[in-house]
Amino acid sequence: MFNVKEAPYNAAGVVGGNDTDEVKAAIDAAIAAGGGEVYFPAGTYPLVDWDPIELDAPLHFRGAAPGGVTIVGPGPQGTFGLIRAPLTVEGIRFEQFGTTLDGAGSGVVAGDVVIRDCVFAASSSALSWELGGGTREEVRGLYISRCEFSGLTGGVVVGHVKADAVHFDDNRILDCKRYGLRLQAVEDPNNPLAAPGERKFVAVRNNYVRNLNGIGYAPGQDVARVVQVVAERLVVTGNDVRGVTGGGGGGNANFVYQSSLHAYVAGNYLQDVGTPGDATGGLIQEKSALAISGRYIDNVFVQTPAAAGVAPIQQPAIYIAGSGNVEIRGNDARGLHNSLVSAGFNTRNVVIAKNIVRDMRTNSAAILLYGGENVVIEGNVIDGVQSGADTTSTNYPRGIRVERYAPTAGGVFAPINVRISDNVVNAVRRTGTTTGMVEGAGIYVYMNGATLASVSIVDNTVTDCDRGFVAVAANGGSVADLEFSRNTLRGNTTAVVLSPATVTFTARHNVGYPTESSGTATVPTTPPTTAVTVPHGLARAPTVDGITVTLNGNIAPATRFWVDPVTTTTSFTVRFDVAPPAGTTFSWMAEIP
Repeated sequence: MFNVKEAPYNAAGVVGGNDTDEVKAAIDAAIAAGGGEVYFPAGTYPLVDWDPIELDAPLHFRGAAPGGVTIVGPGPQGTFGLIRAPLTVEGIRFEQFGTTLDGAGSGVVAGDVVIRDCVFAASSSALSWELGGGTREEVRGLYISRCEFSGLTGGVVVGHVKADAVHFDDNRILDCKRYGLRLQAVEDPNNPLAAPGERKFVAVRNNYVRNLNGIGYAPGQDVARVVQVVAERLVVTGNDVRGVTGGGGGGNANFVYQSSLHAYVAGNYLQDVGTPGDATGGLIQEKSALAISGRYIDNVFVQTPAAAGVAPIQQPAIYIAGSGNVEIRGNDARGLHNSLVSAGFNTRNVVIAKNIVRDMRTNSAAILLYGGENVVIEGNVIDGVQSGADTTSTNYPRGIRVERYAPTAGGVFAPINVRISDNVVNAVRRTGTTTGMVEGAGIYVYMNGATLASVSIVDNTVTDCDRGFVAVAANGGSVADLEFSRNTLRGNTTAVVLSPATVTFTARHNVGYPTESSGTATVPTTPPTTAVTVPHGLARAPTVDGITVTLNGNIAPATRFWVDPVTTTTSFTVRFDVAPPAGTTFSWMAEIP
């Protein structure tokens, strides 16, 4: 052990001093010995004219106790050490550095870098491992735990280093800029899809984040992201995040912005994450077309009302652009100004289930499926989706929206094999008065120049909406095999809207939108007649093939009867070849296609 206060080093460890030479001598001695522990007894160690040391032997920097040791750097251009070998740092407070620990140009570190029980304050960043000198930078494992990061202006941990495992657990990030944990691609740092396997496993767990922002950076660079990672497997759980916002110049704010093959994001609490007025990306954003699977489970999203004159945060909570195998389950969203889920493009095999959405104010939808194949939207509760009174949008709020425009040059994307079932959707209404706005809808299917196939909407409850169910086909759009059955529609201003009215679908056994009816009819006593008009009470007109008539007695002198082509929306006509006896009865059943 190399004690910096003991001879021959004799550091003073007092405020106002200068321990540059003494601390450097202790570290140099440990490196010359092939590595070892450099021990800092309690005290404050100013490094007034410090030059960074190449830490090219395995070292362990240990403070006497967490909170008892402070190393004060030379200012915003200073770096404490250049990582070149396995390193452990614990129990030390670092302040007034630029990049405190720098791994640029390290090459391959044959071991781990461990930082625990430390504080990094009033500096640019705690750890930077940006590409340096064309070298390939690699470490076996990076472990950061139980640390506090306060007032960092360039990001907490940033870099492109390769690693088998990265753990960022039980830390506190307070009043910092831009990034929490940012680990980009190594082979091509400008291409987030380059090589997720460069990091086998990244875990971000049980951290507390308050006030991470991009304010003060140039437009487009003013991002704020708690986790920005390229990895093979990503686990993000149990984090408490409050107040993450970009600078307002086009930079996104995100909790997780990731390009991973497999992601598990669960049990996180997010409050007021996002940039006011920004609707791009997502608070949790899967952005890699190479993604194989993602689980986004049991997260809480809360947006508090914006201050007067401030635009609300408008990003979707979960934005999925990957290839599929995605489960979004058990999330709780309150006060959002955009979708809980926005998923689409080439996404396949998606389950969106058991989520709760409350008190939204949006011109989008609580759940938006923009393309996709093999999708289940099941058991969600959506209570209160309203448009803002000050909006100029011609869109309107929806509970669940499934849509696609015509395929473009990039490919693809009409929804296929979609099941929407057992959801409860309540109070989706327009509240604005802007010209051009139209009513809200509980469940909405939109086909614009594209064909949707095999869409089942069954066993849902939709109440107190402007419109219960809407199906729209525009610019040659169509739907093949759309089923609307066993749904309950109550208290909606209009139960079902079809645009145009020729949109076809199969509807059966719905409450509030009668699709089957039956009864008896009687031939009038006078005058004798060959035609009996029967009110059917259905939501729309049946076809002749959907009407069955059964005689209850002899109709002589008539010998035959038939149903006329249906030309009105409220009734159909049974016609006889000659007038049957007055009082003749028949039973009928009718259903719409």
